[in-house]
Amino acid sequence: MVAALTEEEFLAAFKALHPVTQKRILAKLRNPFGSEKLAVDSFIEDLRDKRFRKGGACPHCASEQVVRNGTNKGRQTYRCSACLRYFSDLTHTPLRGTHYPELWPEFMEDMVKGKSIRETAKRHGVATSTIFAWRHKVLNGNASLKLP
Repeated sequence: MVAALTEEEFLAAFKALHPVTQKRILAKLRNPFGSEKLAVDSFIEDLRDKRFRKGGACPHCASEQVVRNGTNKGRQTYRCSACLRYFSDLTHTPLRGTHYPELWPEFMEDMVKGKSIRETAKRHGVATSTIFAWRHKVLNGNASLKLP
């Protein structure tokens, strides 16, 4: 049986957590049953709708011979029968390869407001090099985002 914590003990333990972990816990507390979609999930759905509006198209060879190929970390993956390459909804997007997709909406807000890299990194609890890389992904993203 788990011992009950006092409010002060709970707050002290919560403050000791990494800021990203704190944000994830707060998001779960705000939405305990997951009935509302996160901003990232709705972005991915919008992207999927735009990318596959006229049927599936491989982002590598533009073939329409695409089949679903299971999931990876909760994200749908696809396989192209023409070039035999695998891809996901995030292939050729700034979100590709990110470890903190839930931080992107707030990061984008900070970027639009013109906040510094250091200030943004501190706010989100990630390294300045991460924010620098994200900023460049966004700035270079239009060139790599391939929508049919």
